[in-house]
Amino acid sequence: MKKSRSEQSGEPELSNDEAAVLRIVAEEEGGFLTPVGSEEEMKEWLDCTWKRIPCGKRSCPICGRIARDREKLEREGNDPDSLENSLEIVGANLAEALIMIQKDAEAMGIDIENLDEVEDVPDLKQFPLAVAAQKWHIALIKYGEKERKRGATWLMTEAAADLFWYVGTFDVKIYRQLCNRWHRDNGHRYGAFDYDYTSKVLLRVIGILNSAWTQVLDLAPSSSKLHRRFCNLVKESAYLLAVNPGSR
Repeated sequence: MKKSRSEQSGEPELSNDEAAVLRIVAEEEGGFLTPVGSEEEMKEWLDCTWKRIPCGKRSCPICGRIARDREKLEREGNDPDSLENSLEIVGANLAEALIMIQKDAEAMGIDIENLDEVEDVPDLKQFPLAVAAQKWHIALIKYGEKERKRGATWLMTEAAADLFWYVGTFDVKIYRQLCNRWHRDNGHRYGAFDYDYTSKVLLRVIGILNSAWTQVLDLAPSSSKLHRRFCNLVKESAYLLAVNPGSR
């Protein structure tokens, strides 16, 4: 098979997630295959896909798109905060963000018709660390629900808001990074940009969660067991945080 332009130049190829998005976008009328922004600008825009408080600017491809999608749903008489509509909005913006990272398929020499060559990653259950992170996430949410039922006022703090928002980001990014690592360990050349970016996101999220815990532990001492589980997860995930890593 003829090598793509990205293989010849040594540039990173698509991850399986990015390939799946390209398949979807290729079928969309109009699509999103437009080269926009520098790599640094794209990283800033991507930050708005996981931050609790994104930039909110109309000029931001992520926040601006979300605002337009919400306005469209409201004009149609639909609730933009319903689960179904919220997932649709997030999915559309994730697709756009991933396409912006890759800039455009033609420039990378990617043949959209041959994307089936990209291998699927293992299920989450095949990664013990991802399973542990998911269980911790669920346990923390259940703990928060119990605290809400007893009227715990600490849930109204910014620290609590950060804790319950970024627990989901930590969980999801751990699995995503394990998938990236799996590709590397199996000799695939997919998603180098995604690996490096996800490493940096995980480091930032861990910092935010650590800061939140310092306040939450004082206000809710009963959360200490969950905090210890988080600390163990951070230690176990240390090898996923290095940018441009070698084999483990």
